Amino acid sequence: MGYNLDRGRKAITISPASLTYAVLPNSTHGTLIARMAHEAGKEVMVHMPMENIASLPMGKNVLTRSQRKEEFQVILDNSLDSIPFAQGVNNHLGSALTQESEAMQWFMESIRNRSMYFVASRTTAKTIAFSVARSNNLRAASRDVFLDNEPNIHAIDKSFQRLIELHNAGDQLSPSDIPIQPRFSTWTWQFQKWKVLR
Repeated sequence: MGYNLDRGRKAITISPASLTYAVLPNSTHGTLIARMAHEAGKEVMVHMPMENIASLPMGKNVLTRSQRKEEFQVILDNSLDSIPFAQGVNNHLGSALTQESEAMQWFMESIRNRSMYFVASRTTAKTIAFSVARSNNLRAASRDVFLDNEPNIHAIDKSFQRLIELHNAGDQLSPSDIPIQPRFSTWTWQFQKWKVLR
């Protein structure tokens, strides 16, 4: 969330569920969307762009493996400051950076100093982000379900069914979505179909 204001508004009003909204830092409408989510009683977190191994576009102000600590810290601080009311952080992409122990240590130290939590998106099986977060005594969670990793209605429906199964089993959930062509009609239908995420 952050680059399309209309979609941001729709995402915030799509469901009465207790959802957390991950907002891209330094995005066109990120600050406003974060304020809107907060005013709607929703929790906000920073969706921090990190270097990936697939050469996917990463946008501005991305944390990368080539940065020295000073540059890394400036980008991270500016990014965290750009999203008001954020209580936590998760990684956007990051399949390359989240494998790097030194960079992850710098990252988690900054998060800890702000008393924020971390949710590992787990964009690679080789990620060490969650373990580094825990070793730094951060409140941390790891993504359980990617809701729209495959952006088609049948795959999203299957992911939602898995999410509901976990919820009904009493699990504390950390779902995640990848913002590839958001499909609000699909999301609306899912939240009307299943009311259990309140």
